[in-house]
Amino acid sequence: MNRETTNRREAILSAANNLRWEVGENLHDKLIESIYANASRISGKAATAPGKKTRFSWERNLDRLLTSRYLGFPVMF
Repeated sequence: MNRETTNRREAILSAANNLRWEVGENLHDKLIESIYANASRISGKAATAPGKKTRFSWERNLDRLLTSRYLGFPVMF
């Protein structure tokens, strides 16, 4: 490694070390909490509970129609 690369690396590591203490101790906890909240929101929209009626979806019905065994192939032509 040349001297410029070493100096640049040291500057980046020093900046990262300083920023580490500025963001607070619970940054990791907040980050993980927001990731899990986002995953929960997405899974709530994608999955249905047993016994619950599914919402009507044009996309789902159109997909079922266009990929069906009997209509899917002729529609391609």
